[in-house]
Amino acid sequence: MPLRNVRFSLVLLSLLVTSSLTAQKPRDAARWIDGLKNTSADELGSGLPHEKFAVWFADLVKPNEIGYQVEECDVYNPADGATDRLFCVNAYTKPRHPGWNRWIQLSFIVGSIPPGEAPAKDPGTKWVSYMFQRGIEARANPKMARPDRVFSELSDLEGIVGVSHPRNTADLGGPPT
Repeated sequence: MPLRNVRFSLVLLSLLVTSSLTAQKPRDAARWIDGLKNTSADELGSGLPHEKFAVWFADLVKPNEIGYQVEECDVYNPADGATDRLFCVNAYTKPRHPGWNRWIQLSFIVGSIPPGEAPAKDPGTKWVSYMFQRGIEARANPKMARPDRVFSELSDLEGIVGVSHPRNTADLGGPPT
């Protein structure tokens, strides 16, 4: 089994075991969205800049606005061939502006660690984590004959929209290196 599948399976298993997502959705949706917005992009995908996800994504899709929502999503586990129903935070571009002929949606699996299961007295403990599930880039006009692009690495989005950011992960305020 490839290392990527093993890693994915372990992360998925930990999300399933430590989550009681079904009961949390209505109460935690706003917190999950805020948490994703404030998570550093480099924690969500390798090779991304060290800046808040919301800022990074908004810069990529300017002048479009971004919307966020929490919804159930199906996640395939290659280790056992099962499909699990979890919750995802979706970040997506709102109705297009003139000259921007695409629609983008990014889905992140949400995992919560119940407070009683986290290491005690560790101020750095994260109570919610996010794992990029997939992205979709589609034409905003359904009459255009081009298939949607589905991607599994968040860093692929920069190439799809034709933007490259400096990879300075050491300092949020410093000039690009």
